[in-house]
Amino acid sequence: DDPNGTNSGTSYVIFGKASGSIVELSDVEMGSGGFLIDGITVGDKSGYSVSGAGDINGDGYDDVIIGAKSHGGAYPNGSGFVVYGKGANTNTVELSSILLGYGGFAIINGSHHTGKTVSGGDDINGDGFDDIIIGSVGNTASVVFGGDFSGVATQVGRTGVDTLTGTSGDDVIFAGSGNDTIIGTAGTDRLSGGQGADVFTFSSDANGTSTIIDFVASEGDQIDISAFGFDSFGGFQSATLSASADGYGYGEQNTQVQLDSDTIVIFENVQVLDILAEQVIL
Repeated sequence: DDPNGTNSGTSYVIFGKASGSIVELSDVEMGSGGFLIDGITVGDKSGYSVSGAGDINGDGYDDVIIGAKSHGGAYPNGSGFVVYGKGANTNTVELSSILLGYGGFAIINGSHHTGKTVSGGDDINGDGFDDIIIGSVGNTASVVFGGDFSGVATQVGRTGVDTLTGTSGDDVIFAGSGNDTIIGTAGTDRLSGGQGADVFTFSSDANGTSTIIDFVASEGDQIDISAFGFDSFGGFQSATLSASADGYGYGEQNTQVQLDSDTIVIFENVQVLDILAEQVIL
């Protein structure tokens, strides 16, 4: 399908689902079960490479990266396009809009067919935002760091040691690299410690739900719940519930812990048995 000219290219994003029923791409073209990402113009070869990009802008939605190895006019240029996740919206994404900065961003002025290969989903520099890699033919690959491109973060830390405290509202906190302390408060919060041994601290008046998106045992991350009166690690474990991250029983597992009647902490992509006793400060 080349709605914007021969070899302009189209990519299909298909939403996850519980059933194993066949997906008709004609249905996706009609806005059912996913959406399209259309290339810009003749010969761009958008979609030559595609990859999940993780959450590059920190808004809670996973993003995708599209390689268009012949975009840019003069042979052999090439570009990459990061398309931000957008929930259940099935409207077609035009890469011409991404080029203008709407709904994502473009990586342009490449050479040697930049965008022939793309990959992403890992946090290479340890700041809590996922990063991407874009490759070309017979040349070096480039790493593009993620960041608060959409302005969703309420606080962003530095590379040193930080103490970041949430507000009474909804917070999105990225502490960055370093051994940081993140203090969860009321509201619906998303918290990232980034690289380093981080401590996530909660008090009994932190009414709301906090999601920790990068709780990593190998980095020495800990959660301080000493304000809630748990008498043992076993008591903490008894307050946990594991559920699939996608809601359908597939993929990574999230762990939810009910600290009191109105305080919940969710460990994203962490199973109950992955949380070690030394990570929980009672």
